[in-house]
Amino acid sequence: MTGGRRRGPSKGDLREQAILRVAAAMVAEQPIAQITIDSLAAAAGISRSSFYFYFGSKAEVLARLLAPVAAELSQAMVSWSEGGGPDPEPLRAALRRSVGVWREHRDLLRQVLLDAAPDPVIAPLRARMIGDCIDLTAARIRRERAAGRAPAGPPPAETLARALNQLTFAVLATSPLGVPGDEAEAAVVELLETVVQRVVYAATPVWPPTALT
Repeated sequence: MTGGRRRGPSKGDLREQAILRVAAAMVAEQPIAQITIDSLAAAAGISRSSFYFYFGSKAEVLARLLAPVAAELSQAMVSWSEGGGPDPEPLRAALRRSVGVWREHRDLLRQVLLDAAPDPVIAPLRARMIGDCIDLTAARIRRERAAGRAPAGPPPAETLARALNQLTFAVLATSPLGVPGDEAEAAVVELLETVVQRVVYAATPVWPPTALT
């Protein structure tokens, strides 16, 4: 604080944000493998040497882009993962939140989670994201089986959780996600809810729900 006035972002902060913005724009237009440090620096209006003042590698830039997105997806699942019982409303809420994250970051998530041969730069980020989702889902399945609320395996909880997450990612990546709360979003939520409820609980949920909000 100087003279009672709040200072704005520093020049360094602005350049760092510029690099992140151009990286997000590039991911929407081309494969991550084609993005280079030179192209990032040029698009951000800085030199290659200046780039290294803010980020040590392309991987660091992608990690910074992905970290808040991964956190949002994880938080969307946490409340459902930590709950119990076949009541579908917590699952619906988690799916609506996940749909919102995918709508906003679809290009990045598609490349990180679904590429058959991911760029080596993002391979560890991908493994961590997928692993977190599987762990949360498997924890819920194990707890429900132990409590007698869900049929026992096979398959093991981790195998079932992996399959459910792979299906969820594929559906979210290929579905038309328009305006929040529209018919397209409701159809995606209904589909994914039905799959999870049937697979985990051998139950068919009632649709439409009594409340969509």
